[in-house]
Amino acid sequence: VALQPRFERREGRRALRLLDHPRFRAAYDFLLLRVASGDADPALGEWWTEIQTLSPEERLAKVEPASGVREPSARRRRRRRKRPPAASL
Repeated sequence: VALQPRFERREGRRALRLLDHPRFRAAYDFLLLRVASGDADPALGEWWTEIQTLSPEERLAKVEPASGVREPSARRRRRRRKRPPAASL
């Protein structure tokens, strides 16, 4: 599982779940190496460094969208397929 692309997404609770991943620390250290080499945005490394020092409540406040209210996503309704008529013998 590639963790480096997940560091780019910093909004929502999905970002916080990354902190609980068993290999988070190794991926975080590699991110900092990428920042030092100029391969990753320094703000990304700073953000992940800061988020680890916050309390759970502060983390939630930092990653939740500013509006705090999400609109429900529009789901498409599935149409049931009509069964073909049974063949008569």
